[in-house]
Amino acid sequence: MENSGSRTWLQKNIFLFKGVLLFKVTAYLLRQYLLLPFGRSTSFRFFVGIYHRQMGTKMIRISPFIPYIDLEDLCPGIGSALINTIGKFNTFRTFKVTSETGCLVTPYELQILCALVKKTCPEKILEIGTHRGWTISNLALNAPSNCQIMTMDIAPLIPNNTEIQEIFTKYSIKFFHADSTQFDFSPFHSQIDFIFIDASHSEEDVERDTASALKILSSKGIIVWHDHNLEFPGVINCLHRLSTQIMIFHIPGTALAVHYRGSGCE
Repeated sequence: MENSGSRTWLQKNIFLFKGVLLFKVTAYLLRQYLLLPFGRSTSFRFFVGIYHRQMGTKMIRISPFIPYIDLEDLCPGIGSALINTIGKFNTFRTFKVTSETGCLVTPYELQILCALVKKTCPEKILEIGTHRGWTISNLALNAPSNCQIMTMDIAPLIPNNTEIQEIFTKYSIKFFHADSTQFDFSPFHSQIDFIFIDASHSEEDVERDTASALKILSSKGIIVWHDHNLEFPGVINCLHRLSTQIMIFHIPGTALAVHYRGSGCE
């Protein structure tokens, strides 16, 4: 009787067993012959790069303490700002941004930075992390005529085109060849209105640069950090901790985080 009952139960559930077996076999075949080869492919890594740079912090909440902020809430009227950029800007309208271009910010991020400078009219700008001088040159094009513009990098400045060299000369951009984590910022205490941090991305260095930036930031100043995304955990960890002490916002669709004093950009 036991065997008869067992056979009856199996007969009643044979379709369930077949279904589970078919599912497991199909999942194994998809994993082995479709998902794994695609995961090793160049195209997959390319799309992951796009996700990390463009969407990583837009679709995944990195820190519960860092809220998103709309650009108009950050800086009312920023959408109508008329910005100036270096002539060949359209050649950078691509997700693939490399060091060879001399610009590691995306076109959208560069537009935001330029518009923020245009709207806030800073009297002093400091960039920490010059690289080829692309970003600071574009900021200079949008700064007030009396603005003092400074940038620093641990490596020598080697502009990759004559236009950047001309802008450095025309706008009297001061370049400091120095290690920002060891630099004496005391002469600029509470004086800098716009600070862009995009140097070393190790957690310790980001903390040091940020500590210096907070000391030299003016009462109406703005700090913008670059690479607040999944590619750079040092930036994420530093800002995560800092956000429990001061208000930091993240601009959706970018790797930009921002802190401002006073009433913001109005």
